[in-house]
Order: sequence, then structure tokens, then C-alpha cells
Amino acid sequence: CNFAVDMRGILLYILIFLCLSVAGCRGGRSYDSRLVAADSLVASQPDSALRLLRGVGFDSVCSDADRAYFALLLTQAKYKCYETINSTDTIDIAVDYFADGSDAEKRLRSLIYRGAALTDMGEITAAMEAYKQAEAAASPDDYENLGYINLRMASLYQKVYSDGREYIDKYRKALHYYELSGNNHYQIVCTSRLGAVYRPEKMDSAYYFINKSIELAKSENDSTWLFSNYELLAHAYWRDSLYQKQKETALYVFNEGGEYATNECLYDLCLAYSLMNKLDSAEYYNKFIENINGPADSVKYLIALTNIAVAKFDYKNAYLYEKICNKLSDSITMSQTGATIAKIEANFEIKQAQLIQEIEKKNNIIITVISVALVIFLIIIIINLVIRHKNAIINLQELITDLNLENTTAIQTIEDNKKVILQYKNRIIENEADINNSSDAIKSVINAFESQVSKIKQIVLITEQFPLAKPEALKAKIDKVFAKKDINEINFLTEYVNLLHNNAINRLRNDFPNLNDDDITIIVLQYCNFSISFIALYMNYSSRKSVVNRRLRIASKMGIDIPLLDFLKNY
Repeated sequence: CNFAVDMRGILLYILIFLCLSVAGCRGGRSYDSRLVAADSLVASQPDSALRLLRGVGFDSVCSDADRAYFALLLTQAKYKCYETINSTDTIDIAVDYFADGSDAEKRLRSLIYRGAALTDMGEITAAMEAYKQAEAAASPDDYENLGYINLRMASLYQKVYSDGREYIDKYRKALHYYELSGNNHYQIVCTSRLGAVYRPEKMDSAYYFINKSIELAKSENDSTWLFSNYELLAHAYWRDSLYQKQKETALYVFNEGGEYATNECLYDLCLAYSLMNKLDSAEYYNKFIENINGPADSVKYLIALTNIAVAKFDYKNAYLYEKICNKLSDSITMSQTGATIAKIEANFEIKQAQLIQEIEKKNNIIITVISVALVIFLIIIIINLVIRHKNAIINLQELITDLNLENTTAIQTIEDNKKVILQYKNRIIENEADINNSSDAIKSVINAFESQVSKIKQIVLITEQFPLAKPEALKAKIDKVFAKKDINEINFLTEYVNLLHNNAINRLRNDFPNLNDDDITIIVLQYCNFSISFIALYMNYSSRKSVVNRRLRIASKMGIDIPLLDFLKNY
């Protein structure tokens, strides 16, 4: 009997001990030391934490508290190591166990990572609900977790709403909490995303948040976010039609960003240069674009190709690129506003129909606007070509008219030049041998002048013989007069200039070796006092203005800051 009493007492003590043990574990006062070690690594070294947890194994932990803790850490480590999570079975163990609030920190964390797991699974509605529960469970002064929860909800809202303020409000709320916690890294994330979402409609807000994100990235020496935000800023300038700033910002990223530069800066360089009509540069940076990932990248690339094609007047390919781009844009828009809205809004079908109608209406408007713009662009090009053609006719008529008027003057100029060189001959002859040699040279120079007079007379005769000829045909006949240039003519004229102007041409060649043969020819003809109209025809230019522009370029090549004619008079 006594033995039976003793056994009952022993069993009672054992039962009390077991109850106390379970109660101690349930209260969360102590956990397996291996799990505590994994928890210390999961934030900074999640790969190491995951290896440790897999080494421990779920079956090796004995208490419910440890199993819940293990489930939470395993889900967190997988998520941070970017392993795809296909089920909530594991994290639900932690959510159910910590639901009683015995360990508030782990309850909050389990709700956050349940939301993360559901997001990976595409269960947007359930994920949003988990984050809302986490927000309600968080302490009002837990700024770090409140910031993270709102940041995650902002991303979810942005996935399922193509239009609305929900995600903007959540990003701003997340930014507020991170400002209170002093977490600069996540402030950079929030300001950058706010800059991106404001960009389509509120450029002042977009610039404010992008520049704020840039300053934060600089203060943190975070090159990844710094150059990412500069790329974001370049694209904002494109939306604001500030193509010069777009080009400068994207070029800075391309030149200074190194490994941090992405295709984004190349898209912006192609866009900016094509819109500034600098096709060589646009096509140069287009060659660097590679590894186009996903529809969004493809849309940006196609926009760049469209602009390059339009700038090259290649409207066939421009239309093709634009058509493909529109289809891709439609697919992106529809993927953002598809079936996930049904899980968030009870009246999905009505809103979906309205949304599709709105998208189609906007697309029709965009297509109409682009079509009208292309038609206007083509009309402008045609008008410009007609004007240029008319200007070419006018310029040719002016040249011929001027040459007719200058006929007498030009012949007189030649006669004056002949007199000058004959006078000069008397000064340079010192003996009989020199007289013979000098006479031959003088005769050659005079013949060269008379050849130019002959050409002027031929042109005048052509215009008189063909008064009704079309400008193009008349120009072709005039060009034939100068088609067979006698190289000796310009050489003799060059000798003439050297004789009368202290060896000017030879000195010019030595002093300014960057002057080419055409530059020297124009200078020689100018020294010989030929008219602008004659020089224009001689050089096969289309107008008198071309001679004036060429003289300005020659002066620029010589590095002089006075008119070329003034320089030559005193050279």
C-alpha cells in the first residue's frame, strides 16, 4: 500500500515537471542555442544562416516553440537568399504558434515573412492581408518595421493598380518611418521609387525626390543607387523634353558609372541624340545596348529605335518599331491590371471592363496623335524640300544675273591685273636672259586671266542661248564650263599672287599647313579680285552665301578673329 502511494507521488512530481517544461517553452523564455545562432546571422549573412538551419533540421528540435522559431528563421533565410517559396506551410507554423502574443517580436516577424512568401507565390490579396496584420501588430514606435511593411505594401499596390494614389501614399508613409528611424538606405529606396512614380504626371515632385535620393546616395557612398538615380533623372528629363540635360546626365552615367551603368543610360543617350538630330552619336551608343531583359526594357529600346529611324527619315522602320512598341506596352499594362485586381476588389469585372475601355481609348488617342504628328512631320519635310529647291533656283538665277552684270567689270579687272603685272615686269628685269624668262611667265599669267574671262563670256552666252531652260539643266551646262579645269591656270594665278604680294601663297602654306587646296584656290581667286559670283561658279557652289561661309571657315581654321579679306590685305 505504501509502495502504491509512493508511486503515485512520483508520478505526480513527473507530471508537474513536464507541465512546467511545456509552459516554459510555450512562454518563449528560452530557445535552442543553434536557432539563436542562426537568428544572429539571418539579417547580415542569410546564406550562412540557411546552411546552419539545414544542418540542424526540423526533426531535431523538440519543443513547439523551437519548431515555430525554426519555421520562421527558415522562411526568412530562404527569402533573403532569393530562394522561391512555393508554400506557406512552413511559415504558418510560426504564425499560428506566435499568434497568442507571447513573443511579440517573433509574431510581427512571422506575419511579415508570411506576406513575403505569399508575394512570391503570386497571392497578392493574401499577402496584402498579412502585411496589414503585421502593421496592426507593430508597436507605434517600431519605425523600422513599420517602414518596411509600408514599403512592401506600396510595391504590391503598384503591381495591381496601373493608376491610383494607394502606392504613392504607402511609399510616402514608408519614407516618413525611415526618416524617423534614421535608416538612410531605405530612404534612398523610397525617394527613388517616389521619383519614378511621380515622373509621368508631376515633374516637380519627381525631380524633388530623385535629387533627394541622389544626395542620400552620395552621403552613404552608395554607387549603385547613385547611378541608378542619375539614370532615373535622365529619363525624367526626356519626359520633360529637356534633351540636352538628358544627354548630359546619361553621358555622365556612361562615362563615370562603370559597372553600375545599365542599358537605361544607353536608351537615354540614343533618345537624346536622335531628338537633337545627332544621328551618328545616337547610332554609336545604340551599338552598346545588349542583354535586353523583359518587355519594359524592350519598350525603351524600341522607343530609341523609333526616334533614330524618324530622324533618318526612315518612316517605314519607324512605323514598324512603333507598332511593336505599342503591342508590348499594351501587354505590360494588361499584365499589371489583370486577374489580380479580382482578388482585391469585389467588383472586379466592372472595373476591368472600364479599365480596358480606358486603355483602348488612350491607345487610340496616342495612335491618332502619333499619326497626325507623322503626317505633319512629313508635310513639313516636303515643304522644306520645296523651299530648298526654290531657294536653289533663286540662288542660281542670282548668280547668273550677277555674272551678267559683272561681265564688263570682270573684263576690266583682268585688264587691270594685266597692267599691274606688266608694270611689275619692268621692276624685276635685270638682264636680257631674265627678259625672255620673265616674258614667258607674264604671258602664261595673262593667258590664265584671259581664260577666266573666256569662261565668264561662255556662261553669259549660255544664259542668252537658253533663256527658258530649267534651272537644273542650266546649272549642268554652266558646270561643264568649269568641268575641265586646267591645273596650270590656278598655278599661274598663284605665281601672279606670289609676285605681287610678297610670296603670300607660299607663306600661307607654311604658316597655316591645315589649309587644303580648295582653301588656297579661294584665297588665290580672292587676291585676283574675282567676284563672289564667279568664285561660286568656279568652285561649283550653289550660291554666293557658300563663298562667304567658306571664307568664315577658312578664317576659323587659321585662328584669326578678323575677316579673311582684311587679313589678306595686310598679310
